[in-house]
Amino acid sequence: VLVTIYGFIVRGGGATVLSIAPGGTVSTYASGPPLQDVIGIVGDDNGQIYVNNWGSGVIFNITGGNISQVAQTGSNLNHICYSHGVIFAPSPGGALIRRVKLDGTVEHFIGTSVRQTIDGPIANADFARPNSCDVAEDGSVVYVVDRDTGLLRKIASGAP
Repeated sequence: VLVTIYGFIVRGGGATVLSIAPGGTVSTYASGPPLQDVIGIVGDDNGQIYVNNWGSGVIFNITGGNISQVAQTGSNLNHICYSHGVIFAPSPGGALIRRVKLDGTVEHFIGTSVRQTIDGPIANADFARPNSCDVAEDGSVVYVVDRDTGLLRKIASGAP
């Protein structure tokens, strides 16, 4: 199991990704710059690990202890999710969700950056503060928790 430690509030330390083995042994998977306030973590279909900094909105790949930038999303990010070559990146401060392809391409997915709750087609739907997400196994539905409203929202995104 891999977990993140949000480094901003850790006294005397920075952001860290820990590995917890089945027997309970804890070791450092990655730490230090450029990880600052790492919060989200996902794995892809090929066993690659991706994390994001909360404040800067940067998504990183971690391979063999090496940290490399994948994308800069332009606003803060919380808990990210992955499906079929895409990282979904909710921005509570930006009131929207972006899609990030593994080649670093960042696309607007949903939201207008106005904090409001509007249901409807993807082009019209809005969020107050999208916080966390998960994706159906086939990639056709994205589930998002809205921090301000406490709502669990369902986005029928179609085939990936």
